[in-house]
Amino acid sequence: MKSIKTIFLLLILFSTPYVQAGWILIEPPREDTSTDLFRLYVDAASIRHHGDRVTVSILMNYKEKTEDNINSALAVDEYDCIKSLVRSRSVVSFTELYGKGLVVREFLTAGAWSKVSPGKLNESVLERVCDFYPNWPQ
Repeated sequence: MKSIKTIFLLLILFSTPYVQAGWILIEPPREDTSTDLFRLYVDAASIRHHGDRVTVSILMNYKEKTEDNINSALAVDEYDCIKSLVRSRSVVSFTELYGKGLVVREFLTAGAWSKVSPGKLNESVLERVCDFYPNWPQ
């Protein structure tokens, strides 16, 4: 009986969403009400710098499924830490939380650069992934 409990516990631990494995919840600024619809996480292990730019994996979990049956999205975003710009390099939407389930749609080409708006969630991500910018190894 003890081994069944142990197996059950291990199954729970390993089936728990990725959020435990390096995904960091990004708290939105109070004035950004668009984030009432989802929770956004960054994967700390995915942060890579390239000159003045940083790429990072993003996970968005919607609080309710969209009309298109989307419940989560995984993206790779690129930030320009000096110019405060952002663009998505890829976005894949899924029917289940945490990037699971069926793929609803994919965008696998880099989007256009856009300015990071003050007081918005992208500013919180920019600050999180670029906060160590002056200390990057060369």
